[in-house]
Amino acid sequence: MALEAVEKLRPLAQKYGATTGHLALAWLITQPGVTSPIVGARNAAQITDSARAADLQIDAEDLTAIAEIATPVLNSLPENKTNPWKD
Repeated sequence: MALEAVEKLRPLAQKYGATTGHLALAWLITQPGVTSPIVGARNAAQITDSARAADLQIDAEDLTAIAEIATPVLNSLPENKTNPWKD
């Protein structure tokens, strides 16, 4: 399911000249209650690369499309009290 979502995100990422990872981070940053996403990195270059996501300006229509792609994946996550997307 998650890999299918990534494939659906590819055209949007290309539209913005970004990777799917950057697109996902940029979307996550726009979510209410998210002030600082935690991104794993093995070195300083990866941190710098991930920070590029903050520069992406995704239009509202595409933010909605990303949410629609992400929702089935998020809803498949185990239920926990920290999952704000779980009903």
